[in-house]
Amino acid sequence: MYSQSADTDSIHNKKLRNTSLSFDVATAVDPVHPRYRMGIFHRWTEKWGASLDLGYGDEDLTIHSDNRGIDYRLWEIRPEVYLFYTQRQRMTNYLSFEIFYIQHTDLFINKVYVPEGSNTEIQFDRADFERRKYGFHLKHGHLISLSNRFGLDLYYGLGLKTRDISYKNIVNPEETDIVYVPVFFEIFKLGDSFNLKKEEGSVTGINISAGIKVHYFF
Repeated sequence: MYSQSADTDSIHNKKLRNTSLSFDVATAVDPVHPRYRMGIFHRWTEKWGASLDLGYGDEDLTIHSDNRGIDYRLWEIRPEVYLFYTQRQRMTNYLSFEIFYIQHTDLFINKVYVPEGSNTEIQFDRADFERRKYGFHLKHGHLISLSNRFGLDLYYGLGLKTRDISYKNIVNPEETDIVYVPVFFEIFKLGDSFNLKKEEGSVTGINISAGIKVHYFF
């Protein structure tokens, strides 16, 4: 009798609470667009939950990279709705729908860009860069209980995004004889490397989402 009660208490102690604060480990170590993304999560029934994540990164908070300029700044907002469909002792599986908006600015020195409607690269001494990105993801994930306070969220998914890029206040623009030809993966607009930042204008394409969150439940 005592043993059965102890086992029940042990399982109960491992059960995650309904509300948590989260920290996304993957975005903090992103080599191209690093930012610190934190959020609040609440599960209001056995089947349904929701979260709101906010992210911010700038040149002072992140490690320098050649993929960025000298005045990197990014913020984002991501609301998400969850449908939990399988629950085991230590893991809950879910499907989710997320929408996102990203605002990213930078200052590039001695780079090139491709004006909208052109395929010829323009080199410059200095230019202000702006990128807006928005869209949605359909995701699948696993919420894993580490204790009654801590959990891991492993997620992955696909969606659509629109990316708007503009260059302003361009100093000493000079047309080159280089014709810009996207490499294979750029044709499908899958990433956000500096090569993709060259292209001014708006594009829509596939977006991939994957990462790991750490949750603190209270």
